[in-house]
Amino acid sequence: MVEATRQADLIVVDQGFDFLGVHFVGKPTRRRGTGVFCYGFPTAKAMKHVRQRVREELGRDVRRPLSEVIKYLNPILRGWSEYYRWLNSAQHFRKVDRYVVFTLQRWLRRKQQRTRRAFRRPPDEWWWEQGLFRCSGRNVRVW
Repeated sequence: MVEATRQADLIVVDQGFDFLGVHFVGKPTRRRGTGVFCYGFPTAKAMKHVRQRVREELGRDVRRPLSEVIKYLNPILRGWSEYYRWLNSAQHFRKVDRYVVFTLQRWLRRKQQRTRRAFRRPPDEWWWEQGLFRCSGRNVRVW
């Protein structure tokens, strides 16, 4: 009979391991350095995948209105953030938000044909007022 589970050594937990797009790693607690908790956050591959999906959705077509672009981006961002919401992923969510805003700013710059001339970048809050989904995370321990 083949055993379906595998017990991990303490060394593996210190280095961390990936499972279903989540990187688990044992780290000392913030309050006291004596306890160790298992923290989880999105893997580098998962971060790369969400950036790729945002790039594919934006594409090179600048003829679409901004509201339509945001309408198609929101389900991608909402689904990804809901999958990783239960983890310690606030820092990773901020990275995704910054990437989406940066990419949309470049897209809007091309749309307004301001590649070499002055372009007033809208603040991040403006994008969320337009209806762009904002990823939100929390810092909690997994187990």
